Amino acid sequence: MTPGVLRELERRGRIGALEPLVSGGAVEVLEPSGAELEAARSASASVGDMPRLSEVDLEVLAVALGLSSRGLRVYILTNDISIQNVAARLGIPSSGPAVGRRRPIRWIYYCPGCGRSFSSPPGDLLCPACGTRLRRKPRGTAPLP
Repeated sequence: MTPGVLRELERRGRIGALEPLVSGGAVEVLEPSGAELEAARSASASVGDMPRLSEVDLEVLAVALGLSSRGLRVYILTNDISIQNVAARLGIPSSGPAVGRRRPIRWIYYCPGCGRSFSSPPGDLLCPACGTRLRRKPRGTAPLP
């Protein structure tokens, strides 16, 4: 797990059962490198999922990428489709509600108010023309690395 995951669990009061595993060495807390984080950011931007991922999500993807690049078998279990999508782009197997999808989805963001579409949405996900919250839909699949 990453330091961010540990902080989220502590903040939600869910660290109790995991604490003995961390202190006993059964669960390791790993910090991603800057290069690994940048690769995760780049992959998430390339498929359009960057606005939907938190810094902790990116940490998890970066650590998985780092472990995978060292020859370890890595598998991400998550119900977050954006994490699965970016993991597929990075070549990391994952599982959740989109089981069986092998190619990452590229998203297009659109404004249901005025109909404009954006391949790179503004950070606040609000339409710059009319202020309506943007939505996303699949644009197609992205090529695998």
